[in-house]
Amino acid sequence: MSNENLPRGESAQSAADAANSALPGRPTPEHTHRPIEDVYHDLQLNPFERAMLWLSKTDPYALGAATYHTHLTLQALGMFVLGTGILAWVSAFFALKVSLEAEGASIVAAGFAATLYAFLIMMIDREIASSQNKGSLLIRLPFAVLIGIVISFPIENMLLKGRIEAEIDKIVKVRNEASYARIAEINQFGVAGRAEERESQLRTLASIDLEISALDKDIDNEIRVRGGCEARCKDKQANKAEREKKKEQQLQRLQLLGKPIELPADLAQERAALQAAVSKDRKQSTDFLSRLEAMTSINKESPESTLATWLLRFFFIALELAPALIKLTLAETEYHRYLEARRRLNISKSTAIANYWIRELNEHPERVFDAPVEITDALIAHTEDSMVAVRGGEAEAIHRARRAVVDAARAAGPAT
Repeated sequence: MSNENLPRGESAQSAADAANSALPGRPTPEHTHRPIEDVYHDLQLNPFERAMLWLSKTDPYALGAATYHTHLTLQALGMFVLGTGILAWVSAFFALKVSLEAEGASIVAAGFAATLYAFLIMMIDREIASSQNKGSLLIRLPFAVLIGIVISFPIENMLLKGRIEAEIDKIVKVRNEASYARIAEINQFGVAGRAEERESQLRTLASIDLEISALDKDIDNEIRVRGGCEARCKDKQANKAEREKKKEQQLQRLQLLGKPIELPADLAQERAALQAAVSKDRKQSTDFLSRLEAMTSINKESPESTLATWLLRFFFIALELAPALIKLTLAETEYHRYLEARRRLNISKSTAIANYWIRELNEHPERVFDAPVEITDALIAHTEDSMVAVRGGEAEAIHRARRAVVDAARAAGPAT
């Protein structure tokens, strides 16, 4: 049964009993494992170094047996993982913000989704950076290329935003060509008749101006010849005033002709419906497929844009491949040898304990009551750097268990 729900004293005793019955008569050295915080303290790592080593999935126990050069290499791997995570967040946030036209609370939701996406990318890169099998990295390379392309696409959209928006407008206009044509036709309602009326008004206005100009000359001649404005001169002045009043009326009519034409209700409703449909189509043209279509169209028209796009993609692909490529080219260090040795040792210990009890129970069935109730406790007591020891939660239980094994072996002697 599991010990996690037992009080600490009972848990320690259970682990001690399990270890005591694990390999009777076979003394085990006293456990000297230290909690992980003590190891970090001895390594004198600052918070940033600890974060970078966590991102590269570095084991602090193995790091203690490594050189300073290996320490720096592992930190650099963590920085690569952090860099790809930051770029993934930026690209995801921009893509969601543009696609959803996020504002206010939507921006917060886009930021949260981008954070989850970036965290997933970082965890994938973390596994790539920490992989001990270089052969498995070759399988991960295509996946890293795919991630690089996915990350680069929103950045390309951000850098070419203006050109893409213009191209989308062009695509929407082509797609709604019939609607635009009908809107233009409705807008021309009454325009031709109004234009003719305007031309007529302008001709009338020009004629009035000529009459006023002729009257001004006649009035000036009357005054000059007769030395003053007599009855005939005054008639001409009255005629001029009448023409000026008519001119003012013509100008008012021209101003009215300059105002928008009031459409009939049915045409106004039709135009409003068509404009709403075109506007809706444009708002819906901010999705991934529309932007991809626009970017493809731009690249077909502009070789320079194609070159810039692929250079950007290659940059992000190379950045995403960096942890994997470094792992492929990185020489095996004492750190990796330590991890491999510990892995093999723990496997051998677990196999040996299991084989021991299988053999004992086959040869001495009566010893079934001496076998560990929980083989897990027996394995933990003999495992290198087990999580129980690392977390420190059962450190005392393991210590007592190992001490019990030694005491029992010394008291009882070898098993028969």
